[in-house]
Amino acid sequence: MSGGLYLEFKPANCKDCYRCLRSCPVKAIEVATHQATIIEDRCILCGKCTLVCHQNAKVVHSGRAEVEKLLEGGNVIASVAPSFVSSLGINNFEVLRNGLMQMGFADAEETARGAAAGLRTSSTITSTSSTTASARVISGMYCIGLSPSF
Repeated sequence: MSGGLYLEFKPANCKDCYRCLRSCPVKAIEVATHQATIIEDRCILCGKCTLVCHQNAKVVHSGRAEVEKLLEGGNVIASVAPSFVSSLGINNFEVLRNGLMQMGFADAEETARGAAAGLRTSSTITSTSSTTASARVISGMYCIGLSPSF
C-alpha cells in the first residue's frame, strides 16, 4: 500500500477513474503509473477521497485496537483537537466528551484548553512523583494515560 499514517491507497484496486483526485479540496492526490498516491504534506485528512472511491482503493487507518488497549489500563484522558467540529459534525464538545467517557475514557478536554492548563501547572506536575503520565497520538487524538509510579 502507498500512503501515510492515516490514509492509504491499495494499488490493486485503483482503476484510473480520478474521482479521488477531483474530489480532493487541497489537491493532495497525484496519479503516476496508473496509481493514485497521497501527497502527505498537502493532505488535510478530510477523507473525501475515501467517500468517492468506488473501488475501495482507500483505507482509513483506525487506532481502535490501540485505544482499546490503553483503555484497559484505565484512567485515560482524551485530548481532542478543535477540528472535531468539522471532522465529526458535532457542535457541542460536551456531547463528544460524554460519548468518549461512555467508551471508557476517564475524561476528555479540548487540546487548546489542556495546553493552556499545562503551561500554568507544569511545575506542579513535574514536582509530584506519585503519578506517571504517558501520551500517544492515536487517530489524531492525544490519549493520555495516568498511572501510579513505583
